[in-house]
Amino acid sequence: MGNDIYTCDTFESGTRSAAFGGTTTIIDFAQQFAGESPKLALDRRLAAAEPQCNVDYGFHFILTDANSDAIAKLPDLVNQEGVSSFKLYMAYPGVMMVDDAAIYKIMRKVGDHGGMVNVHAENGIVIQALIEEALAAGNTSPKFHQMTRPQLMESEATHRVIRIAELAEVPVYIVHLSAKKALDAVAEARDRGIHAFAETCLHYLFLDHSEYNRPGFESAK
Repeated sequence: MGNDIYTCDTFESGTRSAAFGGTTTIIDFAQQFAGESPKLALDRRLAAAEPQCNVDYGFHFILTDANSDAIAKLPDLVNQEGVSSFKLYMAYPGVMMVDDAAIYKIMRKVGDHGGMVNVHAENGIVIQALIEEALAAGNTSPKFHQMTRPQLMESEATHRVIRIAELAEVPVYIVHLSAKKALDAVAEARDRGIHAFAETCLHYLFLDHSEYNRPGFESAK
């Protein structure tokens, strides 16, 4: 996966299990790291997948180094490599986050070629300040992971990226939305005829704050 984080499955074991379960196609992520061209990042993942995959596969593309040369090459991924969706992060400054100007430029560039931009929508700069405040106060228990990511910062970023997409005149897809205020921003945009889409996750629908009251690492699980 990168950043010294690895999944328990490989392409071989994961797609073998998928095949036994009746899944015939997967779409994984190809993540660009600092200094990489988009093509190099995609080729790296293809080289890992090709000799191992037991089912059909494709890739979403995560762009983290949104320099002008990289953005200029994105249409080649759509038109020549078959990559049609691009994930951007408004969170994790200094690691994954791209700024608003880059989001706009990427939306225009891939939108002109039929690509879709998917966005992790949180105000990463403010959240980083909240994290630093919590750490300085010695607040490191699992519940502070949630408390340093208030729904206001998700809803603000969701509203902001929808407005950027509206300016760029392209659809936008908000991934793993978790906050009602953020959903309200999507609903408001759709009511105005904006092509804004969102998904959520099962754990946001079935778990609540009481889970953080479990002892030790159980609450982190």
